[in-house]
Amino acid sequence: MQRCVCLDETFDVAQCGNYVLLAQASVEGFALVVLEKVRRRFVAFAWCPVRVASAEDWSGAVGSLRAEVPWVQNSFSKVVLGYRGVRFAAVPTKFFTAERAKQLLSTAGPVGDLDEVHYCEPLGDVTVVYTLPAQLTYAWRMLHGDSLFIHSDAAALRAAASGKGKDAQLLLVSQDNFFTQIVVQGERLFSMLPLEAFTAEDLLYFCTAAVAALPGGGGATDLTVRMVGDGVAWPDGAQSVQTRQLRTEDVKTLLRRYYKVSDEPLVPAGYEYSYTVERFREGFPLIFLLAECVS
Repeated sequence: MQRCVCLDETFDVAQCGNYVLLAQASVEGFALVVLEKVRRRFVAFAWCPVRVASAEDWSGAVGSLRAEVPWVQNSFSKVVLGYRGVRFAAVPTKFFTAERAKQLLSTAGPVGDLDEVHYCEPLGDVTVVYTLPAQLTYAWRMLHGDSLFIHSDAAALRAAASGKGKDAQLLLVSQDNFFTQIVVQGERLFSMLPLEAFTAEDLLYFCTAAVAALPGGGGATDLTVRMVGDGVAWPDGAQSVQTRQLRTEDVKTLLRRYYKVSDEPLVPAGYEYSYTVERFREGFPLIFLLAECVS
């Protein structure tokens, strides 16, 4: 998707201090949404495509964002930056201490030298520990020093847990090149794991294993599968410029044979979208879910 900036006529760029800035960083670019907190209304959307091939590219990517969307440099009442990395772990809050965050995360795999360890608390008894590229956080803090950093999948967990209904939900969140599987019932989290899947059958296998691990065997009739995002893509070979894709619709087609699959989008509850922003809700779901983290 090419660069785009869509502003509602009510959004006053000169009065950014009255608004909340939500930003979603990925290796493909930055998505921005402006939230009018009082009316709980999204009034601006921007997409700035960049290509981040290595950690050193983040500084230039943030610089490109500043040049392409100048008002992102303005002072906002609150700034939330979401990032979705594959290195994360969900742990019970009662067992978590900030001093042991890196040690806890290391149990899920090595923490890179150019990574920072962060954590957030999407639910009262769940803490998500995750890594952020240090070059990204450094460049972003130069822009907004008091930003709140969030793992984007934690925002999806919070939105699902705050929804109505007593049935267990299995979320499959996708962006870039991996899925995250989240199994939650009310505010009780059963699992939250990154998945490497190349076919719909791979995801069916992971879903079956997750359902079997639910209390009482987790009958499929008591569980709803919801998908967030359009799917994943990855290079077709180490040197290839071509990509392979696993699309959400293809996954849904297979999973519907075995599970109840919802087509209802996962959205933050109680928010309105201006007509200029509404059309981006389906293509960029994670950026809007960050509103769940605005208090």
